[in-house]
Amino acid sequence: MESLLQVKRLTVDLALDRRGRFPVVSDASFDVRPGEIAGLFGESGCGKTTLALALLGLLPPDRYFVRGSIRLRGRELAGLGESQLEQVRGAEVSLILQEPVLALNPVMRVRDQVAEVIRAHRRWDAARCRREAESALRLAGLPDSARLRGAYPHQLSGGERQRVAIAQALACRPALVVADEPFTALDAGLQLELSSLFREWTEKLGISFLLISHSPGVLARVADHVLVMYGGRIVEQGGARQVLEDPLHPYTAGLLRSFAPGPRNGFSSIPGNAPDLASRPRGCPCEPRCEDRTELCVAEMPLEFQPEERRLVRCYKHAC
Repeated sequence: MESLLQVKRLTVDLALDRRGRFPVVSDASFDVRPGEIAGLFGESGCGKTTLALALLGLLPPDRYFVRGSIRLRGRELAGLGESQLEQVRGAEVSLILQEPVLALNPVMRVRDQVAEVIRAHRRWDAARCRREAESALRLAGLPDSARLRGAYPHQLSGGERQRVAIAQALACRPALVVADEPFTALDAGLQLELSSLFREWTEKLGISFLLISHSPGVLARVADHVLVMYGGRIVEQGGARQVLEDPLHPYTAGLLRSFAPGPRNGFSSIPGNAPDLASRPRGCPCEPRCEDRTELCVAEMPLEFQPEERRLVRCYKHAC
């Protein structure tokens, strides 16, 4: 199947005044297929959000330097100017932020905020934009009520605000939505409800998602494919069930164990600390924390090994 999104050797460098310039995302390659939910899994600080913002061209250009290829429906997005990217963002690819207040204007009513997204990309009159906005709000699971349509963000609950942000992302029916931890601040019941809606949007509308999460439970419910990120690198990827039930990379296995209670209801942890991206080792970034490390792990960064189709792992244990 032809890919909707193809990312090849994507590297993002961050420039700091005194510490120079160093990569916060390194050599990331993956694809997202039409109608697929791909999960991006990893602990905080591993580079997930930086990768997501790079895909949409939202990183400050004076601090971040992006190299590599980002192709959406065969069109190269890397290197496009801001005016060209504005035509793509919202219409073909959109973003759901973890904190909906960052996406909402505090002095605009809910329906008008969603209608503005539509008006930016469709040559429709104001009445039709409002009707489409109301449709998007219903699609995001908000009741069709005058109170909600005319409310300001501060008058809504956290879950309602998140649904408004989702409605903005879905309003123009983009091919791809990048969702950055969209369930984190929600209670368990609302997480489950929105998880079901993500699957419904994929199956009925054909929208693909890149869903960023640090929760294996969320990804097990909704993801088709999972990418595992550590130290700015994708260290493993494969089918969601494969990765979450039979991980190949020692880091993935350790991270999953940390979410599973032991026999005495205790949780295990991965020893050591996450790598300092400004002074990363020459070899595998996971080597200092890995019980299976060898001299080769210290000396050289592992290549991506492919034990089966669409399953890749950066670990010498799986070298052919």
